[in-house]
Amino acid sequence: METSTKYFVADLVEEVGSLPSVAAQIVSQTSDPDCDIGDLCRLIHSDSVMTMRFLALANSAALSGAHETRNLRAALVKLGLRRVRNVSLFMGMHDMNPIDLPSNNLDMKEFWKYTLATASCAQGLAWQRGDKSYEDAWLVGILHGIGIVALDQRAEKGFQKALFQAQDQQNSLAEAELKVLEFHHGELGSRILKQWRLPRIFAEVLEFYSEDFEP
Repeated sequence: METSTKYFVADLVEEVGSLPSVAAQIVSQTSDPDCDIGDLCRLIHSDSVMTMRFLALANSAALSGAHETRNLRAALVKLGLRRVRNVSLFMGMHDMNPIDLPSNNLDMKEFWKYTLATASCAQGLAWQRGDKSYEDAWLVGILHGIGIVALDQRAEKGFQKALFQAQDQQNSLAEAELKVLEFHHGELGSRILKQWRLPRIFAEVLEFYSEDFEP
């Protein structure tokens, strides 16, 4: 049984696939401490939508300051490489799972509202504690539910059964998923992040955060 379960998880991860190409390349480049800003600009310029998103973010009320940012290089410098990486991941994940994605189990608009609220709370708590990696906390908040979306889209019947069982028996969703699927959304999300070659600590957080139930 364990072999078939692990294969099923691997199969789901394969179905999710990689991030959209440009987003994946941005994440790869910005994760390199020797990232060349010129090469990064050329990469982002290859995607006009991504370019406009970064310019809009740099000119948002929270970041704009007194001067308008009119070119991509200035926008990237203003945002910083870590934030560029995080936003690229968010954009890639959102493009894979848009608000209008059809679902019988999830309201994607509410899912994204919840995801953004979780990310903001995680970032705020890390900042209050004086943690310099508070932007990483934001990213983990954004990514923490990716396994739920993957189950909803690629294992709909099993996920639906786990949802009903969690509601009927008043269990946590992760516990119900273990009973129905023999793995939970945190494990699936962790494996997806490993496939995307994100820092291992992110994958480990996703794998274990949902295990707040009695074994």
